[in-house]
Amino acid sequence: MVVITSLILALGVLAVMFGLPALELAVVLVLLTPVLGALLGSLVGVGWYTYLITLLLLSFVVISLQRWQGNTRCSIREVMHRRRSELLPVLVWVGGVVVAYTLCHLWPDFVSIGERLRDYALLSSVVQHPLEAREPWMSGAVLNYYLYWYRFGAMVSHLAGLEVWQTYHLLQSVTMGLYVAVFFRFLTRHLNFSVAAALGCAVLIAFGSNVAGVVSYATQNSNWWGPSRVIPGTINEFPAWSFLLGDLHPHFLNLPLLPALVLLGTQLLPFLNRQSVWVRLGLWGSFVALVAAWTFAANAWELPFTLMTLAVVLVGVELQRHLLKHTNPVGAPAAVAALVGCFVGLWVVTALFWAQSRNITPPGDPLRFVTLPFGSQTISEVVIWIAGIFHLRIEPPVEAAIGSPARLFLMHWGLPLGLISISLVILSRDWVERVGKVLALVFGYLSGAALLLAGFIGILQGWRIVEQLRRRDNDDRVGAVFFIELLGLAATLGIIFPEILFVDDPYGGPDERMNTVFKFYSAAWGFLHLAAFALVAEAMKRLPQVLRSATLLRYAGVVAVAAFLGFFLSSMKYRVGTEFTIKPYAQGLSSIEKQFPGAGAVIQQLEKMPRGIVLEAQGGAYNFSSIVGTLSGNESFLGWANHVNLLTRKYDEVTRREQVTREFYAQSNCQERKAIMEREQIAYAVLGRSERQGYGYLDEEGFRCLDRVLQRGEYSIFALPSSAAAQ
Repeated sequence: MVVITSLILALGVLAVMFGLPALELAVVLVLLTPVLGALLGSLVGVGWYTYLITLLLLSFVVISLQRWQGNTRCSIREVMHRRRSELLPVLVWVGGVVVAYTLCHLWPDFVSIGERLRDYALLSSVVQHPLEAREPWMSGAVLNYYLYWYRFGAMVSHLAGLEVWQTYHLLQSVTMGLYVAVFFRFLTRHLNFSVAAALGCAVLIAFGSNVAGVVSYATQNSNWWGPSRVIPGTINEFPAWSFLLGDLHPHFLNLPLLPALVLLGTQLLPFLNRQSVWVRLGLWGSFVALVAAWTFAANAWELPFTLMTLAVVLVGVELQRHLLKHTNPVGAPAAVAALVGCFVGLWVVTALFWAQSRNITPPGDPLRFVTLPFGSQTISEVVIWIAGIFHLRIEPPVEAAIGSPARLFLMHWGLPLGLISISLVILSRDWVERVGKVLALVFGYLSGAALLLAGFIGILQGWRIVEQLRRRDNDDRVGAVFFIELLGLAATLGIIFPEILFVDDPYGGPDERMNTVFKFYSAAWGFLHLAAFALVAEAMKRLPQVLRSATLLRYAGVVAVAAFLGFFLSSMKYRVGTEFTIKPYAQGLSSIEKQFPGAGAVIQQLEKMPRGIVLEAQGGAYNFSSIVGTLSGNESFLGWANHVNLLTRKYDEVTRREQVTREFYAQSNCQERKAIMEREQIAYAVLGRSERQGYGYLDEEGFRCLDRVLQRGEYSIFALPSSAAAQ
């Protein structure tokens, strides 16, 4: 942790010394290094030096461009006295990493909930083979998954010399720290919030709960899982809940990516507003291509929301620019060269991102209609006919895919949508408009359909944006609020989308919309809350002075933060470990050792032995299948069959391996077992509690022709005899 936080802080100081935005530069350099480092690594090999050289080269290029423009360097003394406010977001990032890393060590154990084992296997595979895409749960198969964040983890592991389990915790911490820092930066730089108010709001976005979490906290409900499953048949996680769960899933790791890239885009706006239309469109197109490629490599599920957000923001920004009639400067050779260089650079990096994700095979699942609250059949038929003209595949609704009830929808989105709705009513120009907005909102709620409720709120957001465009206010602060409101409108459209369409993936029945709702909700969380806070700040200016007193606002803020942070703080007790027995405790083996005596010790010993394919008992998903192979850093003969089927689509091979596993454990002939290990190139066969429970009584006499290389508690590890293994 010390190496990474020091690196982030050093990049921030370097940026401020050369007059660059500290957080934005640190984010770009740190997040681009794994991609460019992989390119360099393919030429000279991968090691800590590969990433360090890449980081130094990137820093040199950026600083050289800044010096070429005439900016002078300032001293460290000036950084600390004149420009220290620019360092605050970087310090918030570093502080967030430290806090989150400390919390991760309170619940380090790998338990049979979520996908911690699967995510650990992916990270371990990529740390060992950063330039390859190896499926860790089916030896020999290509990994059809998003590798960007795991390659980022490989960079962290190599630079800091960390074990995989240390990298796992640090990746969680870097994600949460950056998520807080990015929104802190939005709030201080673009909305002029005070440091205390911005930090409170940013922490609330990252560690606050939904309304269901507040209710759970108030009623002292021990079911901490409940607030993430408010709407039937869906997953409505929020960042704090995902952090509590502890998965290292791409949807969690990707939380700060789009906000960070949008924040970077805001740095380009003043420059782009001075360019001609064709230059501007070319650079915007290049930026969108880069963000799209980056998102696809990190988590393609979020690509629709990303493109939706960029489209809303770009249309709004271009309309605002057109109405304000910005003038174009006279071109100069240096400016033209800078533009060309920027354009080429964006497309080169975009190509690298696409190359990084060439192992991903999109599923090609069609879009399907949700059963709408009215006119479902007619509307879907019309849209399907129009989509057919453009060769888009959209299927009619199915009975199980029912839209969200407004009441349950608000149990998740009640805070931001409530603040947005109240603020929009307060910001009305006259009482007629105010009454009309209230009636629209009441009708949306009484309809019982989340689609209508969110739809009316989205219309009111759009109406306010149109009003701002009509005013043609050239004030920078008004422009910043306008930009944030565009992000809020995009987020509202994002949560409306799964009320109309969903991706018809392999999940069926009552879970038809599960993944679509899950991914859109996760991506929209930060922007919707940010827009809500921005609108509240605007609405406060319309209230009487007595309601805007500092004391009242301070107490209201404390109550709100306490209420929405209560779930996270109170639910920690359900995750905090109490019996740590296997050192180092942060490796997370204590619970496994308690449930499977000897497994933790065997895992630690097997880590030190030569790598190979590990055969273990098969079981269902979300359990302890493949714990020995996964946590010892080896490839598994077969992991969770349903996950491997879903990703590799090698259904026959998965079935064959399940049968091979049964044949191996369900017989007593040692020579047959030996033949299976030789044929399948299995290095280690596990015999422990899972194998005995899954395949009946297993006598160790049936393994006598194999070498027992490890034995701890109930667990034994067998390998081929030395002569057979050598052959």
